[in-house]
Amino acid sequence: MNRRVLATLCALYLLQGTSSAFFYIALPAALREAGAPVSLIGTTFLAYLPFGLKPLWAPLLDRYGSTRTGRRRSWMLPAQAVLVPLFLMAALLNPLGDFGLMMALAFGITTSAATQNAAADAWVVERLPGDMRGWANGAQAGSHALGGLLAGGVAALHGLGGWPAMATAMAGLSAAGTLLLFLLPVDRGENAAPPAPLILPWHRLADPDIRRSLGLLMLARTGLNLPVGLVGAMGVDAGLSVGTTALIGGVGGGAATILSAALGGWLVQRFGPTRALAVGSAVCGASSLAIGVTLWRLGLAPALAVAASLHVFAAGTLVFVALHGQFMAVADPRRAATDLALLTGLELFFGLFIASLGGWIAGSVGGYAGVFGLAAVASLLAVPAALHHRQAATAMAASPGSGRP
Repeated sequence: MNRRVLATLCALYLLQGTSSAFFYIALPAALREAGAPVSLIGTTFLAYLPFGLKPLWAPLLDRYGSTRTGRRRSWMLPAQAVLVPLFLMAALLNPLGDFGLMMALAFGITTSAATQNAAADAWVVERLPGDMRGWANGAQAGSHALGGLLAGGVAALHGLGGWPAMATAMAGLSAAGTLLLFLLPVDRGENAAPPAPLILPWHRLADPDIRRSLGLLMLARTGLNLPVGLVGAMGVDAGLSVGTTALIGGVGGGAATILSAALGGWLVQRFGPTRALAVGSAVCGASSLAIGVTLWRLGLAPALAVAASLHVFAAGTLVFVALHGQFMAVADPRRAATDLALLTGLELFFGLFIASLGGWIAGSVGGYAGVFGLAAVASLLAVPAALHHRQAATAMAASPGSGRP
């Protein structure tokens, strides 16, 4: 049964990754071809706000749900099904001429995807025992990467039928996902918990494990996200064409992500999420340090730009898998949707802030070398922090009256 659940999760996360990637791959390209200014195209990122805002409605997912349909599936199924008419309506619009309506539909699609993501993450906690969640986290990262490649394939339909063909293809994929969820087994697994009373999501910050996980998130994401927005510009500055830079990020980055997702899943499975996070952060810190020192001593070269791009995908995925394994480990099964939505929502906003900060540092203070140097420091600081968190969690679990396993 666990293998069946993992296979279902792979397909589910693949569809989520495709729907999410579609709006940062296909829509900006269609807008640019129609003559939209870059300033307008840049606003399309607002469609992703629901992934950061999902903690606001995640408590509803923990409180309500049909026992007949399946507590989590009763949210995932309608959230997936509504994507079909939304994509079909998007196919009828002109991306530039109907930009306001297009963004409203995009916001609706990503809201549904974010809701489904929160329910799916909670479903992992309910359906899989702790010793299987490492593979689930690896499957999540790898399937999202494959979803991005699939979205790129859908975008290739633009040459055949333009925007309507792309949006219609997404409606077809969404319909396939709806059928998958309809066939999903109803039973809820060994960790199923009764519905939880409604609370405000930030009240969960009173849990010491949630707070410590938030501290780990901030250190790990600082090390990862400081250079993440710079690798494309580094490629161009090193003399690579835009097409080559995009190919490296798309094909090379996709392959690096899938391989790192498998390695990260194994690490979480073998050593637990905190030790896996320590290993991933050490690898990320050492890689960032090597790139920073090379930039400082030798300057930027095409090979180094390629290495920086692959570093962002490979090290980023390794830490992502471990970090999300940590999130699932500390989530209260009664409030799994709330806890995971809170942590991943804060992760999104904090990551965006740090990526913007990295751009400012590169342009105003330390250049590319300075950014990678600071990223190395943050990642290496995350290593002892992760190990200390493990010791603190172990001590709390062993203390009298502790409700933690």
